[in-house]
Amino acid sequence: RSYVFVSRLIIFALLLIALSSPYSIYEKLAQSEPAVVFMMDNSSSFDLFDRSKGYELDEQLEQQLEIDLRLSGDSLDSPLGDDLLASLRKGGSVLVMSDGQINKGASLGEVALRAQQLNATINVLEMEPTKPDYSVIIDGPSKINTGIETEFTIQVVGTPAREHDVVLYVDGQEVMKNKARDEFMFNKKFSDGYHTLQAELVTENDYFKENNVFYKSVKVIDKPAIAFVSTDVSPLPTLLKDVYVVESVSSFGSLEKPYAVVLNDLPAASVEPDAETLRQFVSSGNGLVVFGGLNSFDRGGYKGTSFEN
Repeated sequence: RSYVFVSRLIIFALLLIALSSPYSIYEKLAQSEPAVVFMMDNSSSFDLFDRSKGYELDEQLEQQLEIDLRLSGDSLDSPLGDDLLASLRKGGSVLVMSDGQINKGASLGEVALRAQQLNATINVLEMEPTKPDYSVIIDGPSKINTGIETEFTIQVVGTPAREHDVVLYVDGQEVMKNKARDEFMFNKKFSDGYHTLQAELVTENDYFKENNVFYKSVKVIDKPAIAFVSTDVSPLPTLLKDVYVVESVSSFGSLEKPYAVVLNDLPAASVEPDAETLRQFVSSGNGLVVFGGLNSFDRGGYKGTSFEN
């Protein structure tokens, strides 16, 4: 009994000690990533902005936070996306000072997706350029058909917004001179072959003169041939002839020449015998367009056929 009493007394004493100190303090010094990565644009396009503001901000932040200042890009290359991806850490934070211009590497969309996966935060400083700069761009297709009037958009980009003279050349010949503040349209039909469009921005007090001329190459090709397969009279061939050479047929034939096949309201019974031919035709990189109607799709018995597959 004495042994049991002593044992219980010791246990009770240990419980009192444990209750009086329910936890202990343990300290460990470990290496960790910087609290904030400060990514500053070092490419030439960012020369339009006051880069000294970034260094001033870095000094101010270092008084309160651990800051890792990193420079992205150089005079010719701006791999901002790659540099941001390399700086992302799980739960980390990145502060960006940049104009967002990227000419190599990952896009900002890829960076945003990766940041979401890592639960990382990216903050961007809002800045206004301190130097004026303007550029001109020609927006339009690079491949067009012979004899088809094609529209091109000439855009003037820059700050602060103001009107400029823009001269447009086609194959070295001046075809238009226009005053533009933002954009204007240009329409032209081209002959076969390759042609060059050149837009020149005439302006003063412009920081980068290199982007005042824009070149665009246009390849003009013959209208592609398509086979229009139909057993009924349709207005579709008339509409398609503006862009294509349309051959109206009632059956597929060899399908060697057409760029694409257009099926107009055909039942499965008409299409199924040639389903394998169509499969090989499309697998070779050609096009297939199917128009519906009273005799096709659900009404045409497509369900479960080789053509539907």
